[in-house]
Amino acid sequence: MNEKLTADALAKMKLGGRSKTFRCDTAAELESARQNAYYIKRNCPRPDGATYNISYSVKAMIVTVSLTK
Repeated sequence: MNEKLTADALAKMKLGGRSKTFRCDTAAELESARQNAYYIKRNCPRPDGATYNISYSVKAMIVTVSLTK
């Protein structure tokens, strides 16, 4: 994976901005990134009240995170 899916990376996202796409090289990386994204969504609320919308594709090996109000 080129860029790591961390709470800091997601905290820098802006509401109304572009979504972040994380590409993974292996199925294990994809699963880890997916679990990290859902963990951050549950346990690290944003001060602006926005929530994370998480989608992933096993075929394309990507996890995409966007913000919704």
